[in-house]
Amino acid sequence: MTGHTMLFPVHFSLISLPPMPTQHTQKLPHDLAMAPAPPALLKWLATGLANSTQAVEWEDKEQTSVKVAGDVIKEANAVARAVAKAVRPALVGVLPVEQAQVVQWQSWAADATDVFAAAVELNTFLEGRSFLVGTAPTLADIQVYWALAPGVGLSFPGPLGGLVALMRWFDFMQHSLRQMAGLDASFLPALVPLQSIYKPVAMPVFDKKKAEESAPAATNGE
Repeated sequence: MTGHTMLFPVHFSLISLPPMPTQHTQKLPHDLAMAPAPPALLKWLATGLANSTQAVEWEDKEQTSVKVAGDVIKEANAVARAVAKAVRPALVGVLPVEQAQVVQWQSWAADATDVFAAAVELNTFLEGRSFLVGTAPTLADIQVYWALAPGVGLSFPGPLGGLVALMRWFDFMQHSLRQMAGLDASFLPALVPLQSIYKPVAMPVFDKKKAEESAPAATNGE
């Protein structure tokens, strides 16, 4: 990972996350804001609990809090981590530093108030990176994707369409989450068609007629 080291009360270094935007540079429809893990994300993760061997159960009918080994967890981001760990432990990070980075990204997503400004910062961060944490999708990618999805769906191809690194990551995430075995894709945000971000290079076409017409002129000039 590259970037400046952030101060953090632990014994290892974390990656530098994009700074929280303080000014509105361009508003998306309805001035959307990002937020902590939404109920739909928790319900999507919960569809994988049937295959889990860990003792995690919902504490309420609304599925906003869970009981893990007798202890109740209520805060949305903490609930998401508990359920994700029970479903697929690697989603919350394998190494301690990755686990801390997942928590960091969850907080970042919850604190962002300007989706467009956050998207610009994310685009810069993702240049040269495939994922927000480590070398595979984690809860960090899932939660940030989920938070951005409404804005991308309402605005694409503009104003977010020009953020190539972000759109590449976003497109990978929206398709890869639908391929995760044991999880119900019906809870996922609507699929956004992003074909226009892929701009093929126009190959030159050989024009035989023009080539024949230019040949005599080139000969006469010698």
